[in-house]
Amino acid sequence: MAEHDFAHLQSMEKMHLSAYYHDRRLGQIFGFTIAVLALGGSVFLAFTGHESTASVIGGTTLVALVSVFVVGRLSRNTTPTT
Repeated sequence: MAEHDFAHLQSMEKMHLSAYYHDRRLGQIFGFTIAVLALGGSVFLAFTGHESTASVIGGTTLVALVSVFVVGRLSRNTTPTT
């Protein structure tokens, strides 16, 4: 009985960790996609003569990305808690 409970606990922890890392990877992919699109749009706007709008979009995108990756990483643990 105890072996069965332990095996079940291990399988549940593996599923939890797998889902956690899948969610993190998906978030990174979406974040990267949004950043590339925003910076690409900023470059496009700069080339078409809208420099002030391009600088606002590009600047806020970079500031947001730096704050998310630097401050967010410092304020939370790198491993999930169960």
